[in-house]
Amino acid sequence: MAGTSARTVRVSLELKPHGAGWVSWSCEVHFAAREEGRGEGEARPRPSPEAMKDPRAAELLRIARHYYPAGYPAWEDDDEAPEPAYRRTPEYQRWRVLREQTWEDWKPWDDLLACARSAFPGHEVWDVTHPSLDACSRCCVYLEQPLPEGGRAMTRVVGAVSILAPLYLVYVTTQWPGPDTTAIRSRLDFTPDGEAKDSADTLARLIEQAFGYRPFPMELADIPLPELRVESLHESATLLGALFADRGTLANLP
Repeated sequence: MAGTSARTVRVSLELKPHGAGWVSWSCEVHFAAREEGRGEGEARPRPSPEAMKDPRAAELLRIARHYYPAGYPAWEDDDEAPEPAYRRTPEYQRWRVLREQTWEDWKPWDDLLACARSAFPGHEVWDVTHPSLDACSRCCVYLEQPLPEGGRAMTRVVGAVSILAPLYLVYVTTQWPGPDTTAIRSRLDFTPDGEAKDSADTLARLIEQAFGYRPFPMELADIPLPELRVESLHESATLLGALFADRGTLANLP
């Protein structure tokens, strides 16, 4: 896998404080090698012009605005108030009621978990939902693969079902052990291949059977919603973040 090589940068300064002689200072900054696709601070994806004009986007934007209040930027929150102002809006109250209902009693979700455990014998299947944060419920199928050089790669096949719209996502994260046997950051993939694709296709079919939902159009994922306050996000909202969760949260799995 391509990436950047290790680098060392030497920084030197000469200063002459008032009333004193010259002072020299230097240091070396080391940048470790980084594999492509696994670095921090990656550029945020942008929607294509076609996505912005897609007629499906209008309906999804309407749904997002029904459950998230406009305005209420985080920097305006009153830390001394009993609760933030956005939580007192009708939009937030609708979101909260729906999240609580789907967490406490959502029969199609229970049916999906039961079917997934039957469909993947010999593999663990967990409910990995964040019950108070995200706009989706998630289940995860764990696939382990031994590596020729030792250790095991962990592939997680995840089904995410939106609680706000009749949409779902199936995606994969793959995690490899590092040189000291510690796990490194997972790679998030919405278009898996190989064994993971077969498992993802099976999980997608089970979701459609249990819910009758359709796949979320990922080409619309990064349409921005800068005016909406989405409690779980620490950045400007997008359709993906509003209807499911942001990419960092989707990749963060036990």
